[in-house]
Amino acid sequence: MKLLDEIIDSVNEYRSHMYEYKKSQVRLDMETRGAVFIESERSKVKLMKSWEQTFTSDLSTEEKKRIFFDQFLWHAFSYKVIEAKEKTKGKTSV
Repeated sequence: MKLLDEIIDSVNEYRSHMYEYKKSQVRLDMETRGAVFIESERSKVKLMKSWEQTFTSDLSTEEKKRIFFDQFLWHAFSYKVIEAKEKTKGKTSV
């Protein structure tokens, strides 16, 4: 049983490293395409709520369900439900 626990721990550690590596590669790719990342003092929940209020306050609950907004916030743009807001207004959501 101890060996199995060690194997599981090793696999989990490997997965964690792979996740962090892939995340850093995606970020690097996005930065080379011009994306800018800003650190925020807000919690994830507060940040997401602020983003939702800034960009999608006009969408109904039904519209949000239709575009799977609860899974991916940017679907509001992907599905072209709303247009991108001005750069300064978007920054205020962070």
